[in-house]
Amino acid sequence: MMGVYLNSTAYHTTKAETVPTGSWFQLTFTMTYSTSTTGTFRIYKDGAEITNEAHTLSSGTWATANITRKPTVGCINVDGTFSRFNNIRVGEILRYNRPLTATEVDNNYQSTKTNYGL
Repeated sequence: MMGVYLNSTAYHTTKAETVPTGSWFQLTFTMTYSTSTTGTFRIYKDGAEITNEAHTLSSGTWATANITRKPTVGCINVDGTFSRFNNIRVGEILRYNRPLTATEVDNNYQSTKTNYGL
């Protein structure tokens, strides 16, 4: 299971998919705001979008939610408690101050995949 979570029970998008042991792949997560309280999470694997889901906050704004949440890779952070740890190796992490377009996601994949024998 791969996914992006704002918290453990709401505002998450996941994709159930078998991930073979010893395989390298690129995952990209983006969030595009429609309004201050609505937006869409997208998950890309190896440069291609595999799922997306729209979300509407019941309170607050996405800007506030993004400021108060810190990125976590390889586990879930629920109010400072980490769980669901994964045995993964991470090749690189890129963080942008805006959502990438599908073309930019694919360009990143195409330009880095040879670093991992793909």
